[in-house]
Amino acid sequence: MYLGLFYMLGLLDVYSTLIFMAALQLCCNELEGEIPEELGALSQLKVLGLQRNQLRGQIPSSLGYMNDLMLLDLSSNQLNGSIPMEIGNLMNLTLFDVSENALSGPVPSELGRLHEGFVYDHNLMLCGDGFTLLPECTGTSSLP
Repeated sequence: MYLGLFYMLGLLDVYSTLIFMAALQLCCNELEGEIPEELGALSQLKVLGLQRNQLRGQIPSSLGYMNDLMLLDLSSNQLNGSIPMEIGNLMNLTLFDVSENALSGPVPSELGRLHEGFVYDHNLMLCGDGFTLLPECTGTSSLP
C-alpha cells in the first residue's frame, strides 16, 4: 500500500485545524517518501510518531522548532544524514527515538540531557562526545 507522507498531508490540507493538533501518530502505515518540512509548522504538537514506516531522506530541521514536542519517534525507517542541531533545542522533549535508521555524523550534545530518552541504536555512523555508547567525533565531523 503506498501512502506517501506528502500525499497524506495533502489530504489533510486543512492547516487551520491541524495547527491545534496535540498528537500525530502515523506509525506502521508503510508511508514512503521524505518527511515534509511543513510538519514543523504544527507548533502545538506534543507527540509525533512516524515510526515503523519506509520514510527516507534527512530529518527536517523544521522539527526542531516544534517547541511543545515531548515525544518524537522516527525509529525503524530509512532515514539518513545527520540529526539537525535544532532538535537539541527542544526543551520539552523527553523521548527522541531514531533507532534502526542509517543516520550519521555528530549528535547534538544537548540531547545528552535526555539520557535513556534518546534512543539511537543501529545507527552505526553516529558519533557524539559525552554519549557512552557512541564513538567520539574526530576530524572534520566533530561539532564546533
